[in-house]
Amino acid sequence: MYDRLEICRRITEALPEMGVCGFDINVTHDDTLKAWRVNYDENWPTGADLLG
Repeated sequence: MYDRLEICRRITEALPEMGVCGFDINVTHDDTLKAWRVNYDENWPTGADLLG
């Protein structure tokens, strides 16, 4: 299973224009939904996504 830093690193490798991990992109695990929550800068079309 991935950890939050690995997910953030993969996002920034694929989409470097999204910004910096921990500043523009924040990855947390939602235990209730059993999914990773990716919060990112409001300049993108949506501000959060779930990765399951």
